[in-house]
Amino acid sequence: MPARFRTLLFCACLMLIATSAAQAGAFKLQDPRAPNEISETTRLYIDGRLAAVIHLHDGLDSYEKIIPVKDAPRAHHYALCGEMIVIDHEGARVVHQVESEGILLRPDGHVIIAAADDDLGDFYLMDASEPGATRHEKGKAGICSGPIS
Repeated sequence: MPARFRTLLFCACLMLIATSAAQAGAFKLQDPRAPNEISETTRLYIDGRLAAVIHLHDGLDSYEKIIPVKDAPRAHHYALCGEMIVIDHEGARVVHQVESEGILLRPDGHVIIAAADDDLGDFYLMDASEPGATRHEKGKAGICSGPIS
């Protein structure tokens, strides 16, 4: 193989690696335990792949993890699946199913928080400093009814 061709091939490989590395990114996922929450076990899927498993309980009040994302400049589909156990106003234990989905719009560098509405009927991801960085889609997440991967 001529030296000139090897040099061009080497340069092309370097450009491909640099482009791939430049498009990789990450966001910080945070999930604080609510005051009335006994425990939570939730799986986070990004683009159909398991990205994190959150376990909150009496001895662990918050969860935080850096979540890598491929092709960071584009939007990514997310799903939350699991369950949360809380104490209601009468002191009874209530199990809430966590099953929702949405879109992360260019999540690289963001701090994304796992949140719920007031009655714990709907769960979603949000960026408190930039509300437009996520979009929640009402309804159940299909991946949650499938096998755990």
